[in-house]
Amino acid sequence: MQMQVFIKGNNMTHIEFFDSNDIENVCSCIASDPLPDKVYLLCASEKETKVHAERYERLFAQKGADTKFIPRSVNRNDLMQVVSKIEDLILENDDDFAFDLTGGDDLCLVAVGIIAERYKNRKFQLHRYNIETGKMIDCDDDKTTEYHSPVKLTVEENICLFGGKASKTSDDGLLHDQWNFTKEFLSDIAVMWSIMKKNTPTVWNSLSNILQYAAKNSPADDPLAIKSTMTYLRGIASFQNNRLDKNKKNLIQALSQKGYITQYKCDENENVFYIKFRDEQIKRCIMKSGQLMELKVFAVMRSAREKDSSMLFYNDVKTSVDIDWDGKLRTENGDTENEIDVMAMHGIVPVFISCKNGNVDKHEVYKLNAVAERFGEKYAKKVLITNAKAEDIHSTVIRAKDMGIRVICEFYKMNDAAMEQCVKEFIHKC
Repeated sequence: MQMQVFIKGNNMTHIEFFDSNDIENVCSCIASDPLPDKVYLLCASEKETKVHAERYERLFAQKGADTKFIPRSVNRNDLMQVVSKIEDLILENDDDFAFDLTGGDDLCLVAVGIIAERYKNRKFQLHRYNIETGKMIDCDDDKTTEYHSPVKLTVEENICLFGGKASKTSDDGLLHDQWNFTKEFLSDIAVMWSIMKKNTPTVWNSLSNILQYAAKNSPADDPLAIKSTMTYLRGIASFQNNRLDKNKKNLIQALSQKGYITQYKCDENENVFYIKFRDEQIKRCIMKSGQLMELKVFAVMRSAREKDSSMLFYNDVKTSVDIDWDGKLRTENGDTENEIDVMAMHGIVPVFISCKNGNVDKHEVYKLNAVAERFGEKYAKKVLITNAKAEDIHSTVIRAKDMGIRVICEFYKMNDAAMEQCVKEFIHKC
């Protein structure tokens, strides 16, 4: 289990050297116990930094704190101006101060050293947070810190930090799952995954395509059933020779034996195609070709544990996360929004995952890269998981690697232990 230093003691005023990476501006503040009341952001432009300060205040409000982030402009290329600005803040406030050196350059570090030497009678704490390892480094060696749990953000808090909002987030700031992840349903995911593996992703995708097509002219009287005609299904290429082939019939039979499909009829003489599912969640898993894969990745990541520990490796995992880029959730056209198949948090490091049950559209890697860089910046981990063979998507693999995206091919061939090890490597090998 990784350990991290919490800043303990009285509520201190923080001074942050504003960095273009948002997480570097708040990680030490999040580590504080209690959370600070006031944080000064030393920056080039107060006007431009105000937008970021408002984001941070919304984030801390979700954490139950009324923290004020106050931009103060300074020329960080002028050592004595930096010293003078910090000195003004110290003289204006009787508070104890914590200096976060995470995003500071060398000149800022020198300025803090001058202040610490000049005001030995004031209580200061100097620290730097290592985002990758989840540890705080005590830079003044005053032994006033102690080891505690790692700093963590939820998926919705991370999106809020970077100025967005999860579209399914309610007023309480929480992202509400579209799924009811009971023990039974998690078991169903595992069983359906084993059925898909045995019958191959190709057959699964083909059946899903037929069902989606059939659903287009199915009556809405029974939400768990799809009713169509053989005549209508002739319009889809997957419906070979006006009938289901042996492989698709075997897949339907396997799903029926486990109770996921409760009724099925495909009769050319009667011109009837009818299929009914056990419940709505099962229907969604089978109807959308890549849905089961997303849920399998989600389930593996949600259950992954730290080495030799009962602690969860990912402190938060969400599936089908719709991200509104500016957080305003407008309904008119023009609002930028993307869906991430699976998003997870390892402490304060976000992981963005695209899951593809078959071949990968070349635009998928660009979308994944754009969203990850916007809502994770340089610390984001980007992963493309597919059941396709590497040689079948060779150009996409090369393009993804150029963007720093890790590509996992033929995921369905892994056993559960290999999958867990694989998803834990997202943090260290991306």
